[in-house]
Amino acid sequence: MRLLIYGINYTPELTGVGKYTGEMAHWFASQGFEVRVVTAPPYYPAWKIGEG
Repeated sequence: MRLLIYGINYTPELTGVGKYTGEMAHWFASQGFEVRVVTAPPYYPAWKIGEG
């Protein structure tokens, strides 16, 4: 089964719904779903993905 997640926040965002949306996507993928995500660029902090 295929699943599309559409939202403004996603992992690696640690604030707001981004953290939980990422966890949900990982869970669905572990259950055999094909997961795709459409989201905005990261914005916390400074519009970039942090190192690590």
